[in-house]
Amino acid sequence: MQSKHIRLVCHYFHFMFVVLLTKARTSIKWQVEVNEIFQWCNFMRFTY
Repeated sequence: MQSKHIRLVCHYFHFMFVVLLTKARTSIKWQVEVNEIFQWCNFMRFTY
């Protein structure tokens, strides 16, 4: 149940990032933040 919840949150973040990517495609600072969040999602996925 816990891992399913984490997966759901990651999918939600991914969807939000895709939406934001279409609005701010050229922002380097934003891209760095996205990479950090994706690394966090991968970490959470391996932890649970």
